[in-house]
Amino acid sequence: MAQNIEGTLHPAMTHRIVNNPAPGICEPESIPGSENPEDQAVHIILGSKLGPEELDSLTWWPHCASQPERLRLLRRIVFDGYDFHLHWIATFAFLWLFYTDRSKWRLKLKNSPVADFGLAHGKIDIDNKDRLVYILEDGSVQRGQDPKDHWWIYVRNARGDEAILDYGAYTWNAGPMVSSAPYKGLEQLRVGPGVFQARDADPTANPSTLHYVEDDRFSILEDEVFGNAINRISAWEALPDICARLEDRFKFKTPISDLDKQVAQLWLERTFMNLTFAVVEGDWKQWPSPPTVVDEGGTLP
Repeated sequence: MAQNIEGTLHPAMTHRIVNNPAPGICEPESIPGSENPEDQAVHIILGSKLGPEELDSLTWWPHCASQPERLRLLRRIVFDGYDFHLHWIATFAFLWLFYTDRSKWRLKLKNSPVADFGLAHGKIDIDNKDRLVYILEDGSVQRGQDPKDHWWIYVRNARGDEAILDYGAYTWNAGPMVSSAPYKGLEQLRVGPGVFQARDADPTANPSTLHYVEDDRFSILEDEVFGNAINRISAWEALPDICARLEDRFKFKTPISDLDKQVAQLWLERTFMNLTFAVVEGDWKQWPSPPTVVDEGGTLP
C-alpha cells in the first residue's frame, strides 16, 4: 500500500493526536481557511512526531477510551485520499483477469452477464461529524477526503441492473469492514472496506444504505486505451499510457505524480497477484456469501 512507500505516510500516522476526536465527544467545526460556514469537519490536532512502533498505541492517541476505537480511527486515516487509485486499479484488474481473449471467466451481476463497468464520480451524503480535518503543529491544515469529490465503481449487467462498489467510504465512518481471513493472500490485512449496493437502493428504507449522486462515469470495459493495455505482457508496462488516458479524460488540475505512479504499480502487482491466484486456484468458490462483517459503519467492532 502507499503507506509503505517512503514519504507517503499520512501526517496523522506520524504524529501524536493531542485532542480527543472521538465520535460524540468532538463536534464538527469550521475548516480553517474555508469561507463556507457549512464546510465543517471534526478537527484532529496533531502534536509531536512518533515512531512507527508507537502507531495505534496509547502514545499515539492517549485520550482514546478503548483500543477498538483507536484502531477504527487508524483504519479511517489509512484509507483517506486514495479513492481514485483504489477504484481504477480494481477495474483494470477486472478487465485484465476477466475480459482478455485468454480469459476463461466473465463477471456476473444477479446471475446476468456484466455488460459494462468503470469509474463513477460524484457526491456521497456524509454528515459533517464524519468528516475529518488535520491541524499540524505549525498551524498548517490538511483536509480529509471530500465527499463532494468521490470516486466509486459502477457495474451494469445485461438486464440493465446496476450496482455500486465503493472501497473508499470507510474514511467517513461509512460502510462495513469485512474479515479478510477467508481470502488467501489477504489474511495479513485482517479487515478490508467495501460498500456493495444497488445503484437505486433507497437510503430511507435501510439506514446502512448510502446515498450517491453521480455526475460523471467512464467505462473501463469499453475504453480503447485500457483495452489495448490488457494485451501487454505485464500490466505495469501499460501504466504510462493508462495514466495519460486518465489525465486526459478527467482533466485533473495536477498530473498524476511519479510517486502516485509508484503506488499504482505496487497496488497493481498485489491486486493482480491475489485476484489471479483466487480465480485460477478456485479459492473464490469457498468465499463466504455474504462476507463476514466485523465492523459495520457507525458501530465499534
